[in-house]
Amino acid sequence: MAPVAVQGQSTAARDAKTLSHLLKAEQIFLAERALAPEGVLRFKVFGRKEAEASRLVDLVLLAPQGALPIALEADGRFALDEAWRTLEPGTELHSRLRDGKVTWRADVRTPGSTPQLRRLGDLRLQCRASFFSGMARTAGPGGLFIHLLKPLLNGCDSSRFGWSSFADAPVFGIRLKHGQRVQQLSQMALGGMGHLEGLSLPVFDWSYSLRHQLYRLPLGDSAWPDDTQVEFESIDKDAATAPLDPALLQAPGPLPEVARSLQAGELSLWDEIKARLGKDQGMMRYDSGLRVVLYTQGRWPAADASTSPTPELELVLLFDAQDRLLKWSLRAMGEQRLAEAAAAPWSR
Repeated sequence: MAPVAVQGQSTAARDAKTLSHLLKAEQIFLAERALAPEGVLRFKVFGRKEAEASRLVDLVLLAPQGALPIALEADGRFALDEAWRTLEPGTELHSRLRDGKVTWRADVRTPGSTPQLRRLGDLRLQCRASFFSGMARTAGPGGLFIHLLKPLLNGCDSSRFGWSSFADAPVFGIRLKHGQRVQQLSQMALGGMGHLEGLSLPVFDWSYSLRHQLYRLPLGDSAWPDDTQVEFESIDKDAATAPLDPALLQAPGPLPEVARSLQAGELSLWDEIKARLGKDQGMMRYDSGLRVVLYTQGRWPAADASTSPTPELELVLLFDAQDRLLKWSLRAMGEQRLAEAAAAPWSR
């Protein structure tokens, strides 16, 4: 059948999913609802190859009576319309963007969630509904690979590799919190830093222009219960930064030493910091001109019997296009303890 032209636009192949994909995602959502008992299912579309393309997706449903626009919520999400259940499962939802420039996701949120605070169980279920339904881009050999081997190579639960998730905004840091336990994610799990630049493998749905929003969580780590809070720190220089442990500033080693200079305002340019620390351990440039740089420091032995060893550290730096420092964070890796238990808005 000839391609359908919508409102006089080009008849080039458009990125599309069928109602069967959405219904399969809903089926998974309902079957595994224990992960998110109060979660609400929505769907979201991202532009995956062009910066700022997400605002151009313009979804339509190719119903028998013609192309029907799909109303998107303010954050770009949409719900499964009850009227769609009467249509053929093969009915397509099309984007304005051409095939290959869009990635689709299920979206699960418990009331009380915000762009800065998500629930781990929601994100576990969201991953499964996205990838096991075929919604996320796994076309071609990669899609067949996942379909056949997903019981063995589950990218939602694997500790060795993971399927991509996207934050609501460019992400600078992520922390897991439950009770008095807290753990900072390594920067290598954020912002595309742990990927090969420009890599495009359908099995992983590597969305290069969305790398500033990309993250991977330890979804399969059962030590973190479903009610765990997932805190997202925005890359925005004016966004709140996770509190710095004063003890880290006084710790031995080159990273705390440079952090003390940063806090005192003695360093503000990339060249100055590079002269102090040398070669970085990770860097990612974004289309906006911003750049995130990572330095790491291994576990530092205790000075004496009365002190504890310093944990592995990461110093994460954000620079603008002119290599001026915008924000920074010194982070302890591994699980840490809070003075008081963290309360979540969805706690019962």
